[in-house]
Amino acid sequence: MKFLSVILVLAVFAIAIFMVSQINFAPTGFSVLELASNSPSEGAADAKVVIVEFSDYQCPACLTLEQGIRQVLPEYEGSVRLVYRNYPLYSIHPNAGIAAEAALAANEQGKFWEMHKALFDNQGQIRAEGRAAIDRIAVQIGLDLNKFDEALSSRKFAPAVQQGMADAEKFGVEATPTFFINGKKFVGAYSAAQLKELIEAELK
Repeated sequence: MKFLSVILVLAVFAIAIFMVSQINFAPTGFSVLELASNSPSEGAADAKVVIVEFSDYQCPACLTLEQGIRQVLPEYEGSVRLVYRNYPLYSIHPNAGIAAEAALAANEQGKFWEMHKALFDNQGQIRAEGRAAIDRIAVQIGLDLNKFDEALSSRKFAPAVQQGMADAEKFGVEATPTFFINGKKFVGAYSAAQLKELIEAELK
């Protein structure tokens, strides 16, 4: 009888471990859904691999990661979804905050990823010129300039950027770039090859 009780306890324990393993949690105990929140994303909604990136448009290391991600995503169409979340480091990147707000203002007009990519591609100009460089990008990607200017001038999206930063700190983000793949945390400018290794591990 005692032997059967031990077997029963072990069986229940094994089932519990299996059930927990089926849920994607970050090391801090946050789910992929919570990490992603309602943030801009690209890729299939039912993708097996979800990358949630916390980044700063003025961070050189973030640019390196961005370039790696751009190389990798087309190879995994339908299998990988990217979610971008803002974590501007105001103290060392004074134009990162306005860049983050510009991306969300573009998102309001359905052009988040066009602005996102242009902000990274013009990182040097934005560092030197700030809002003037961002306004040129808005023209280039065809935004409604009056609506865009109103959003930036009123700081309409500042609370959303601040919320992203608050969430980042809650999730244990301390540096940029930090990203989570199916809830697993990674820090640094990973190359395309390194990203592929991580994605392949999740797809298996």
